[in-house]
Amino acid sequence: MQTKPTKTVISFPLMTGLVLLAQWSLLPATLPWLGTISILICTMLALVYGRYRWHKAEETRRAALVEAIEQGSAAQLVPSPEQQALQRLLERQHQELARLHHKLDELTRSSQQDPLTQLANRQCFRRDITHLLQEEGTRTAILVLIRATALESVNRQRGFLSGDHYLKEVTTLIQRAALRWPAHRLYRISGSDFAVLIHDIHNLPLPLIGRDLKLTFDLHQQGQPLASVACSGITPVCSQQPIEAILSRADLALARAQTGELNGWSIQLEDDHEHGLGEQQWRQVIERILEQERITLSYQPIARLHGNRLAYYSVYPGFYGEDESILAADSLFAMAQRLDLLMRLTQLVIRHLMREHKTLGAEQSRWGIALSPHLLHNSAFLIWLEYQLVTDPDTAAHLVFELDEESLSRQRAGARRLFELLRRCGSRSAICNFGQGIRSFSLFQEIKPDYLKLDPALLLDLEQDGTNQQFVRMIVEMAHRMGSQVIAEGVEQSSQRALLESLYVDGLQGHLIAHPSATPTMPVH
Repeated sequence: MQTKPTKTVISFPLMTGLVLLAQWSLLPATLPWLGTISILICTMLALVYGRYRWHKAEETRRAALVEAIEQGSAAQLVPSPEQQALQRLLERQHQELARLHHKLDELTRSSQQDPLTQLANRQCFRRDITHLLQEEGTRTAILVLIRATALESVNRQRGFLSGDHYLKEVTTLIQRAALRWPAHRLYRISGSDFAVLIHDIHNLPLPLIGRDLKLTFDLHQQGQPLASVACSGITPVCSQQPIEAILSRADLALARAQTGELNGWSIQLEDDHEHGLGEQQWRQVIERILEQERITLSYQPIARLHGNRLAYYSVYPGFYGEDESILAADSLFAMAQRLDLLMRLTQLVIRHLMREHKTLGAEQSRWGIALSPHLLHNSAFLIWLEYQLVTDPDTAAHLVFELDEESLSRQRAGARRLFELLRRCGSRSAICNFGQGIRSFSLFQEIKPDYLKLDPALLLDLEQDGTNQQFVRMIVEMAHRMGSQVIAEGVEQSSQRALLESLYVDGLQGHLIAHPSATPTMPVH
């Protein structure tokens, strides 16, 4: 709003004086009282008029200020100190608003972005696919679910830093394979799962997507010590379809890919209304593994730092299908538990482990195998395990059974029963991922394991974290007083090794020490 130029206005005191003077000059000399009254009336009128003009000017000024504030600029006001102060205030307000908008944009992006891979996250995926399905007309797309099948084993054998690096590599591999595809967006929707939503799918064969991914994963695996890289499930998407049906098809395709060839892929074109078809396929695969004993073992040595104790190997079971392709062990155990086949699969692993220990003549080493916490309250399994160990005491004396601290904390009665059984049979016990808090000490004193395997999270920034160093020192001192040994898992750096040795940790396990191999290597000193 442009303020009009003001006219020359006589000041209020001067105007009042002139009015009084004019009135006084017109009064007759014979009527002085009338002159006095006239002067008083004129004075009152002048005062009222002056007050009115002052209020009008104040209202105009306030309206101009309000309009300037609403427009965010005081440039249209009459230059004055007040106008300059208001302009500076508005400029500061603009800067603060810009800063807040930038911060809000950053928070919005971070809430929709995976911090590790910098990909869009699950929330963003759900929003995009919902928007696609709700569009009017016929819109088509392709959904690809990709699972990083080696994540859990990499985290367990090499540590979380290697697991994060592996996920970043998988992200890069997917992006590289997707260069040939039309408009698409890549998401990380869970710990090991990725999704790709491909738009504009004209003349894009679905098998081409699977072959691109498999070729990329196979080439990468040639230079990596991985049993597998990832597998893919592919399904078409059409607007107006239920999102649950689409995700179910993609999940079924992914399940088939996991039970097929290495780094494989599978396509599910239509809804399959036969309930549990994916589970039936898994059941068939697991049943064949049990019947034909399609199992292999890999061994990761633990470096001994102090003393001349027996060598200790962590043993990892692997399974392979009819085409000799390696299956993801973590997925296999998860489905076996779901299908009530976990006990039989674990029995197969333990029988094979004891047989291999005899065959290889490994009397000078101990072999450690992880047990599922779901078996802690399985009486049939515990009776079977005790019979196996009592029947072969020589082999039993060289076996170490490992369980996760968190699972043992939630099932203390079952933990005490199992650990007492192992002591009676002459076998050893170990708590993995130990050191998650003060409650860890209570659990240790209650079940008294032979080995404590430190949580790899304790090793992150251990050199700079004095609190974690003190915590590890407390664990080592307590364990040694109780006759237990402490092993650090996930050792990846030489600096970690030197520091852990100074803390009197008994053994080291991780990528820095050795990779899992098909045969037990010589003990590492």
